Formats: sequence, structure tokens, C-alpha cells
Amino acid sequence: MSEFKDLENYIEQTTDKVSTAAVEATKEQVDLEANDYFDFLKRNTPKGKTNQLVDSLTKTKINTQLEYGYKIEYVGNRTDGTPNEKVANVLNRGTPLIAGRFFRTRAIRRLKGMDGRIYLRYQEKIKKEQ
Repeated sequence: MSEFKDLENYIEQTTDKVSTAAVEATKEQVDLEANDYFDFLKRNTPKGKTNQLVDSLTKTKINTQLEYGYKIEYVGNRTDGTPNEKVANVLNRGTPLIAGRFFRTRAIRRLKGMDGRIYLRYQEKIKKEQ
């Protein structure tokens, strides 16, 4: 019976280490990706005459029991009452008369493959613990 107790303790300890490493790896990579995404948008958002759109870009951290991440958005309204988020979308996609700048599309494209980068970070953490 004691050999099963030892096995049970080993499995419990290993599971704790693996789950802790997975959570840490995910949070670290999400932080890096969010900072990169935010900085890319800050650099590539069209400036205009007033720089109002760039100044309205915000990054809010979300850290609850069930969610972890960032909310990155253009907050507030322009002086004429148009929401900055709408202006950013129009400038990104364009209109029939204005060509799109695709600054948001390019920023989102940079997030592609994040799950693979999280997995690599997780593997590094597991190797360090062994």
C-alpha cells in the first residue's frame, strides 16, 4: 500500500509543477505579445494633424480567476463625436475613396503562431525544473 502512496505523491507533485509551469509560460508569453502588439500599434497608427488617435490607444490588463490578458483599444471620441475605435477601423480597412493602411491587420498578423511560442516557453520551463 505504501508504494501506491508514494506513486500518488509523485503524481501530485509532478502535476503541480507542470500546471504551474504552463500557467507561468502562458502569462509570460501573453505579456510579451501584448507589449509587442501595443508598441506596434503605437508606432503604426496614422498620426494625422492632432495625434489624437495615437493618444487614445490604451492597454488595460485583465487578470481574473478565469481570464488573463489585455484589452488594447482606442478609447474616447474625437472632437466631432466620432468614436476613435470607429476611426481606427475605417483607416485600417479604408473606404471606396481612401486606401486602407492595414496597421491593425498587420499587428494582428504578428500574433499568429502565439500558441507555438507559448509551447516552446513551456518546454523551456519544464527543462529548467528537471
